[in-house]
Amino acid sequence: MATTNNAQTATEILKAIGGQENVTTVAHCMTRLRFVLKDEGLSSDTALEAIPAVIKVIHAGGQVQIVIGATVDKVYDEVCKLGKFETQTSLKQELADEPSKKEKLTPKGIGNAIMGGPSENFV
Repeated sequence: MATTNNAQTATEILKAIGGQENVTTVAHCMTRLRFVLKDEGLSSDTALEAIPAVIKVIHAGGQVQIVIGATVDKVYDEVCKLGKFETQTSLKQELADEPSKKEKLTPKGIGNAIMGGPSENFV
C-alpha cells in the first residue's frame, strides 16, 4: 500500500510541476525532491501544497524544492520511474560513500598548520 501512495504522490507531483517534459533534472536530499524545470511558470505551488505528502514548496537556487520528509527516497524512485529520469545518488549517500579525508593529529601537523598560515600571508 505504501508503494501505491508513493506512486500516487509521484504522479500528482509530476502533474503539478508541468509534466515530465518540463523537468530538466530531478534529485533528492534527505527530505526534499529538487527539480530543475525548463519553465517554472508551468509549476503550481498551490497544486503541490495540496498533495497530502508535500510539507512545503521552496524556490531556491534555480530549483523547485518539494519537502516530503522521511519517505522522499521512495517518492523520488517513483518519480524517476514514471518520468523515465536517470536516478542520481542522494547527497546523504554521496557523503557516506566518500572516504574520510581526516588527517591524523600529530605535533608535526599542528606545527605545519601554525607556520603555514602566517607564511601564506607574506607570499
